[in-house]
Amino acid sequence: LAIMNVVTGVFVDSVLASAKADKEQYLLNSARQLFSTAEEEIDWEAFQKKMDNPQMLDFFKGIDVDPSEAKGIFSLIDADESGSINADEFLNGCVRLHGPSKALE
Repeated sequence: LAIMNVVTGVFVDSVLASAKADKEQYLLNSARQLFSTAEEEIDWEAFQKKMDNPQMLDFFKGIDVDPSEAKGIFSLIDADESGSINADEFLNGCVRLHGPSKALE
């Protein structure tokens, strides 16, 4: 019985790790699709329009960030404060922000 519990534990741990990797790959692919047709850089207005896209809302849900925080997220991701972001800035910023967002004021 003890050996069966260990085997079950290892199996469950493996499945959870695989599911997490699959989710991260899905989110990465989703982000790439969201920005695949975008210009080199997008400003806040273009980013805000993308927030109407169900895929963008699913992406924010997937990284555990509330879509109502979009303006704050955009500002945080726009590290060079140029007023626009590119796909790389978006992906790198979202990876850093992954997890429940705290008050972004």
